[in-house]
Amino acid sequence: RVPRWLSEGISVAEERRARSGWGFDETLDFFDAYANGKLRPVSQLNEGFLRPRFEAETILSYNLASLVCEMIESQWGAAALPAMLKGYREGLETPEVFLKVLKVTPDSLDKAFDAYMKKRYALPLAAIAPKGSPPGTAGPFVLAMRKAADLAKDGKTEEARTELLRAQAMFPDYAGPNGAAWQLAMIEKERGNIKAAVDQISRITTRNGTAFEANMLEADLREQLGDTTGMKRALERVIWINPYDPAVHVRLAVASTRTRDFKRAILERRAILALDPADKLDAHYELARALIDGGEFAEARR
Repeated sequence: RVPRWLSEGISVAEERRARSGWGFDETLDFFDAYANGKLRPVSQLNEGFLRPRFEAETILSYNLASLVCEMIESQWGAAALPAMLKGYREGLETPEVFLKVLKVTPDSLDKAFDAYMKKRYALPLAAIAPKGSPPGTAGPFVLAMRKAADLAKDGKTEEARTELLRAQAMFPDYAGPNGAAWQLAMIEKERGNIKAAVDQISRITTRNGTAFEANMLEADLREQLGDTTGMKRALERVIWINPYDPAVHVRLAVASTRTRDFKRAILERRAILALDPADKLDAHYELARALIDGGEFAEARR
């Protein structure tokens, strides 16, 4: 009986709570769609899942629903969502659930959520779709990114860097592909300023749960800095994204041994063996060494 928007919204909100970068990152498409009225109000949000009006509406509705759940928790307390679920179990319809648990009408909740969004995300909404601008008009963030690209194409790296920093200040949490953080990390890396490159690339890896290349780059950069612990964290995120690359498990096993995290080293050596490597002899041998380090002598001997 629970509508899909609520079940999916709770799921995504819990993902976001579980680990940094999970549960949908903030995207241009999402804020553009919200600012231009393409997404449904809370009272009609289920339609965004069941009868989408444009290609991306369903996927964007997942994020929207999660933000509705976060707002409900923040304004009505942690008990509100379970109480709503119980209302559906009792056979109530959505307007009745709103009235019983939240003490508001659907129209009032729509207005409350819109006010919540405009306050919480005032910066990115203004950067992507300034108030009063015609639909489809490029906002200052997009214009700054375009200008930076033109400057970079002309070899004006410092001027491009300035524009990228300006764009980043307008939308600091953007962690999408080829955004300001990625390009700034590349600039700093080319200059040999590895610490600054790490600071930029980590803006992506802590916000985007599927940023494979960014995490790999962070692992490489942190290795250059001698930050083995930070390198391990980046490689762990890589494995969450793609667990089937033996080379990543080898790097993480070596780093874990170096930091005396023998439990993790054993886990990684077992993973390598489970991936059916070409050199099974070496895989068994390295697992045995990890088991010795971890004090599991009988298993190491076997």
